[in-house]
Amino acid sequence: MLKYRVLTAALLIPLVIIFVFFVPYVYFIAAAILLLLGTAWEWCGLIGLSSKLYRMLYVLILGLLTLSAYYLLPLSVIFYLSLLFWCLGILFLASFPRGQSFWNKHLWFKLIIGAVMLIPFIDALLFIKLQQNSATWFMLILLMVWAADTGAYFSGKRWGKNKLIPQVSPNKTREGLYGGIVLSMLVILFFAVLTKNPIFLNAYFIWGLILCVIFAVAGDLIESAVKRFANVKDSGNILPGHGGLLDRLDSLIAALPIFALTLWLFS
Repeated sequence: MLKYRVLTAALLIPLVIIFVFFVPYVYFIAAAILLLLGTAWEWCGLIGLSSKLYRMLYVLILGLLTLSAYYLLPLSVIFYLSLLFWCLGILFLASFPRGQSFWNKHLWFKLIIGAVMLIPFIDALLFIKLQQNSATWFMLILLMVWAADTGAYFSGKRWGKNKLIPQVSPNKTREGLYGGIVLSMLVILFFAVLTKNPIFLNAYFIWGLILCVIFAVAGDLIESAVKRFANVKDSGNILPGHGGLLDRLDSLIAALPIFALTLWLFS
């Protein structure tokens, strides 16, 4: 399993670098839509939508809604709605597993949740791509999210005693959360020194970045909760050793719209 994880990561990292630094905008849109289609397809599997015809219909509708929202709605509205959604998601985590019977009974609700998760994520990708120094911003949020995950893992291993939300993820601890935030802040400090961008002197911008880290953790936990409802280990098997796209992107799906909102407010 470790061999597959390392090999997959070795293949994915160059793809991410190409995606961030070198892909022209029109191809970036195409790649983002493909990413949406893949994650939406996996979401259908997690929520029990087994019919391939209905899955394809849902994926198609989601693609059209994503582009329509991006070109027809103020992006700030989309990002604020995403912020509200993930705040409600944290409340859901605090009350887990309450609501499971409602979740299992109402497919329409799960389809809406998928849309509210994925549409702002893709629209945030497109928004950030058009910003000045977009590659820098992409690398910042990616490294922040990876640092949060890595810091949480090693801090939890070394000092973890108090469980974060054991009914959702028994291995995650509060000490791990703090370690992830600290390592992410070191990433922020590194970018502040490297870029010398005065935006890093804005306290509100920094708090926005820390909020991104917190929502990244929430995104990971919420996907874990959904997998518990579905009684599955992974969202898919497209990435050997890593599971599905949602398994790798859950933190970023939550953090990226908040990061885009932070840039919109303070850059």
